[in-house]
Parts: sequence; structure tokens; C-alpha cells
Amino acid sequence: MDRSEKGHGIKKHQDDYCLLDLETTSAFVRSAKIIEISAIKVRDNKVVEKFGSLINPHSHIPIEITAINNITNEMVNMSPTIDEVIDSFISFVGDDVIG
Repeated sequence: MDRSEKGHGIKKHQDDYCLLDLETTSAFVRSAKIIEISAIKVRDNKVVEKFGSLINPHSHIPIEITAINNITNEMVNMSPTIDEVIDSFISFVGDDVIG
């Protein structure tokens, strides 16, 4: 097997990107609702900006989930909904690669 071209198709490492983190009400995709959305913007491998918001899921956060992420029903009760936050999140990310 000729391996002379091995690795030549790999693109250069990304220096500019956004890292995304979501906290949800469940590990099951079909029933999970977002309760926190966060991102950090990286330029030249340095954090330059941060985005974050708690999200009101309009549903109960199970105690098992609170034990994992420390987000309580009281914390999200007065928070915006995902519909109120998503446009500013998309604007923050822009055309960046998300990791």
C-alpha cells in the first residue's frame, strides 16, 4: 500500500473559531430543552470574547440535572427564552467554525 500521500488532504489547524457549550434539561435529545447557552470566540488561539445566557425552558428541570450542572428552576425562572436569545447567539458566532 502506497502511503506517500498520507496526511496531505488534512487542512491546516483552525486558529479562529467558536467553542459552544449547552446545558439541557435531559440527556435525551427528543425531550431535552436548552437551559444555558455559552460560547467563547477564539482568534489566533486566544479567547477574545464570551457569550452566555441562562434560558427559561418553560418546563421543570429535574433534580438529577441540577445535580450535574448546578442550574436550578429558580435560576432560569426569570431568564429569556431560547427564541429571545438565539438571534444574538447567531450574531456572536457569525461565520465561525463551531467546535
